[in-house]
Amino acid sequence: MLDIGFWEIVLICVVALLVVGPERMPGLVREVARWTNTARRFITNARREFETQLSTLETDVKIKDPLPRNFEESLAKMDGLMKSASDRQDPPAKESKPG
Repeated sequence: MLDIGFWEIVLICVVALLVVGPERMPGLVREVARWTNTARRFITNARREFETQLSTLETDVKIKDPLPRNFEESLAKMDGLMKSASDRQDPPAKESKPG
């Protein structure tokens, strides 16, 4: 991710030791570790929340539009077929034979 190698980390530690001093170095390391963990938690929570919201949005879209895009056109065709079928005569009723 940051593409920092071993020697870059060693150089950063040596410079920090020279600037801060050996007395305050353990406190600085703890503080950097605390900030790093906080940043990781924030990124993990943000990613999780983003994925949750995205899946909720996808579910809402699927629920709101479950029908095909040409549903109205298909419905109009079916309505026309039903109207044309009503013009036809009903078949003759079956005669019941006395038994």
